[in-house]
Amino acid sequence: MSRHRSDENWKVHDFIIKRLKGWLENQGKYVVANPGQEKNPNASVKRGGTFVYPDLVVRPSEVEEITDLFEIETEDSIDSEEAEQWGIYNAGISRFYLIVPKASIGKAGDLIIEKNLSVAGIGFYDSSLNVYLPGGV
Repeated sequence: MSRHRSDENWKVHDFIIKRLKGWLENQGKYVVANPGQEKNPNASVKRGGTFVYPDLVVRPSEVEEITDLFEIETEDSIDSEEAEQWGIYNAGISRFYLIVPKASIGKAGDLIIEKNLSVAGIGFYDSSLNVYLPGGV
């Protein structure tokens, strides 16, 4: 969870979470969110003996295993510290998707390479806050 995010970007972050959650639910998925700095126990995953709280946790249904994790970043939260968190989220069997501002795709990709991480996909949102997901979602 970025401590570097401005108040305005927290609003963008939470709006994207809400928009993406609604879209995934319309696809028939069971989705639990951690907007802001919430730590919803139903939206946690265990990594290395510790519970972590990605922005969105997705299951095919309420009782099935987690299939996807989403982390939403803003321009001011894409940094080395956050990239370490991406690695933790990606350490399990669920697919991990990173959603960033369109102008920050290159920066996020560079951090993924630098930290030797892999992600299932990088999506983005534009200046109108429209979300574009990678294939396979």
